[in-house]
Amino acid sequence: MNRLVVGIIAFVVVAAIVIAAVFFLFIDDEEMDDGELSTAVVSETPAVRADAVVVPLRSASLSLPRGGMVTDVLVSENDTVEEGQLLVMLDTTDAEIMLQRAADTVASARAEVETLKIAIAKERELDDETRPGRLEQARHTLQMAEERYLHLSGANLRAGASVSPEGALLEARYIEARTKAELGVQQAEDALLKAMGVASADGIDGDAKSRARIAERDARIAAAQLSIVDLQNALDDAENIDKIVQDAQDAITVATVLLTNAERDLDVAVIDSAEANRLAEEAYSDAEFRWRGVHQHYMGIDLTAAELHRDPDTLFAEWGADFEKIFDRDHLSFPNDVLQDDPATRWDELKLFGRLGLSPFNAHLTTCREVSRLPSGVRCIRQEYDDAWNGFADARALYITAETNGISAVQAAENKVLTAQNRLEDAERTLEIAQSGRPQASAASIQSELDAANAALEALQDFSDETEVAQAKANLEVALATLEGLHHDDRDIALAQQQMEDAQLAVEKLEAGRDPLDEERREARITAAETRVTVAETALQSAQLARADMELRAPFKGVIVAPNVDAGEEVAPRQFVMSLADASEWELVTIDLDELSVIHLSEGDSVRINFDALPDLEMNGTIMRISRFGEEVQGAVIYSADIRISGSDPRLRWGMTASISK
Repeated sequence: MNRLVVGIIAFVVVAAIVIAAVFFLFIDDEEMDDGELSTAVVSETPAVRADAVVVPLRSASLSLPRGGMVTDVLVSENDTVEEGQLLVMLDTTDAEIMLQRAADTVASARAEVETLKIAIAKERELDDETRPGRLEQARHTLQMAEERYLHLSGANLRAGASVSPEGALLEARYIEARTKAELGVQQAEDALLKAMGVASADGIDGDAKSRARIAERDARIAAAQLSIVDLQNALDDAENIDKIVQDAQDAITVATVLLTNAERDLDVAVIDSAEANRLAEEAYSDAEFRWRGVHQHYMGIDLTAAELHRDPDTLFAEWGADFEKIFDRDHLSFPNDVLQDDPATRWDELKLFGRLGLSPFNAHLTTCREVSRLPSGVRCIRQEYDDAWNGFADARALYITAETNGISAVQAAENKVLTAQNRLEDAERTLEIAQSGRPQASAASIQSELDAANAALEALQDFSDETEVAQAKANLEVALATLEGLHHDDRDIALAQQQMEDAQLAVEKLEAGRDPLDEERREARITAAETRVTVAETALQSAQLARADMELRAPFKGVIVAPNVDAGEEVAPRQFVMSLADASEWELVTIDLDELSVIHLSEGDSVRINFDALPDLEMNGTIMRISRFGEEVQGAVIYSADIRISGSDPRLRWGMTASISK
């Protein structure tokens, strides 16, 4: 029975009491005037009567947390149901699809993690298995590189130098090759002189003066030829160095551009990741503040770190609190009738005291107005709890996704920067090596000198047989080139040194074990995959909750009352669907207990009960609760009391009127 009906009844009762009082006062005045009544003695406690309404000891207004189309209504009016029995089912097509997708995503993510772990384990196993062989090969390469560098630099020829058998063999082969090359040059020169008619196998004919002129001419020709060879070698070196330097400079330019772009991309990735994380973190913080605030606002509870991630139903079950009852002011009690917090409960009774509108200084809440009027006030509070929890869960999932995506983007950008840096360092090293052996003269200047030397040689030579002389010159050039090829210049030494240092780094890297950078990348891949599993599991939990919210089940054993929905009907979230009453026990709630009567009643008193619709039925009851605060109705202050009926009668119905007396 709502408050309006209670107010009307209370008004009628109070009016009747006032009229009766006036009537008796009038009669008393007349009697006093006649002298018939000389004294008035009140020595007994007056009888107490009050009207009441029959209600079940336990009842609930049922609704669904989510809206949708009703597919099945499995109960009817007056049906008796068991606790947990399915009452109403919404259309679960979309929820089932989302649940299956979420489950598939979780399975896929978990499989990806396992596959990735197996692949990485195989990578590590292969790395460990092949490392000894690769290390042995690297050490052999280092030894050969060291021997080559010592040989080219001449370090193994110094006094006291330690030369390995491989180095000694290399040096012996070099000496043998140089000796052969020098002999080849000598033989080629002799052949050229013979072809030119300057000398013969039997010696040179003529007097001493002629021999002197021939010897001088021969010396000049030989000097010119050697000069030409040197100039040609210098020209070849200059042309090759120019090309190497230009290629290295081009490579540096390209690598610099790539590095600049990669560093810019990294800066953008860091900024974007930080901004996305900041926005997600702000949304998460706001949602957490609201989620904590709804508990603090209504119940004075500061959630712990563990409680923060539990949904409302789980929290209230852990706290041993019935949501419907704890926000019903009639169930709010204080130990020893003292207005204070009960430390045995998780919530703050004083906070509830104020939030349920019991305090004259806080009659209504800002958000849920008229909280004390059940069931609408409880539904409003429940909606606030569900909205705060759903917002917090969604914000937490978005925050995890933003953090994972940001880490992946920054790691990819960092890898691009590292690749560009390595490429630039390689190009700069190549340029440095090329420039260290670059000749002083330019290719054009050397070419000019070479042309002049060739002209001078032609003037000195007397070609007796052009074909034979040409072949002899060609043979001489080949011999000189072979000899020159054995010469060790600074560029060869620098290149050998670089190869030796690279081989040393390769050995040190293999001796150190697994590459730390490779391990970091492997762990990062596993972490990213596991994060995707966490996100997928969170989505699955949300889908499971959404699927469970499509069913309405009985919270306790009872009788269905006032079903308010049919199959095919659309319902909104928290819309009233039906009531459930436990008809095994009944109680009375008074509707007109005034301040003159309430002072003569105490909790635990026994009263007699008479029912308007059952005049032949009289039962006994016990007062279980009397409200400490009255409510003004039509100018009169009315209190409420709960009376537990002793025994039962099958004729009793919800809403029957009765009267109590003491």
